[in-house]
Amino acid sequence: MPGRVRTEVKRFDPQTDGANDMTRLGKTPVKKAIKKATKKAEKAAVKKVEKKTPAKKKTPAKKASAAKKSPKKEKKTPVKKAKTKKKAAPKKTAPTKDAKVAEKRGQTPTKAVEALEAPAEDAAMEEAAPAAEETEAAEPEAKAEEQCEQPSPPKHAGAVTASMLLHAEVLKQSFIKYGECKDPLAEDKIKPDTPPELQALLRVAKEWHITKDHCDVFGCNLMADGEWIDKVMIIGDEDLVKDWAEQHVAPNCAQDGWHCFGAVSEFEYLFVCTNPASEHYGATRRIVNNCFEDMECTPAPFSHFVTRLEAFTARWLEKRDSCSCDEDAADEEMPSFAGFEVVADM
Repeated sequence: MPGRVRTEVKRFDPQTDGANDMTRLGKTPVKKAIKKATKKAEKAAVKKVEKKTPAKKKTPAKKASAAKKSPKKEKKTPVKKAKTKKKAAPKKTAPTKDAKVAEKRGQTPTKAVEALEAPAEDAAMEEAAPAAEETEAAEPEAKAEEQCEQPSPPKHAGAVTASMLLHAEVLKQSFIKYGECKDPLAEDKIKPDTPPELQALLRVAKEWHITKDHCDVFGCNLMADGEWIDKVMIIGDEDLVKDWAEQHVAPNCAQDGWHCFGAVSEFEYLFVCTNPASEHYGATRRIVNNCFEDMECTPAPFSHFVTRLEAFTARWLEKRDSCSCDEDAADEEMPSFAGFEVVADM
């Protein structure tokens, strides 16, 4: 038998063979079938990736437990920063010609402006320094002015001395020779703003009369049972007191701080300044109420009045001693307190 001859069988190539074969592969072309196959493979791969279990997330409960474990941090209270005085900002100066030229050349004008602003800042600091020194120097001056504004007693105001009491005792012996004096006034009843020399007189006698027939006005009469004499009654009424204060040059007896302490006639009354803050503290004045006159009697301190009173008492006693009896003394013209000039201090 003849040997079999192998015939070459051509292998099927899906890309070239059967591309138009509609029976075996159906109506769908080969290329479309390949694309569908690849898409299915990709979708299957994606599903496999999605099926993998995701990483476990921490539950809120665990967070809460972690928060419990960690101790709470204490809130730090913010410390207040001390306020610092802001320096006065220097005034911006307009750019000069050099700065404009630099801008035209393309250079940055910052250096030129800084060079211009630096002297301006130095000048501003130099101006602020003297101002700060002036304010620091003005503070002690303001405090000194406040201390000066506070009322302080004058130098001649002070306590009652032994010399004042001795003068008062000698003067009392002269008064009671032809007149009368009442008992001393207790120290706790003496007003503290009373001049010390007048306090000494009150500690010896609370009321003074140089003659017994005084009627509280004749001769020389001091105080009214240790109290001031009512000046409203002497001048007239409250309205007249206001008119007196306004129509007389200050100081005058109708002003506050001036009190009536004596009478030397039925029309003439003595006043003393009792305001320790006044430069007139202890000064005395005399008014004539029926003539609308207000004049100085003795300057401050009150010791000038005591000296004048001693001189008047000596002259009055000399005249009274020359009379043989009270009737003769009544007929004689006795010395007046207003006729004595102011003499030196005791």
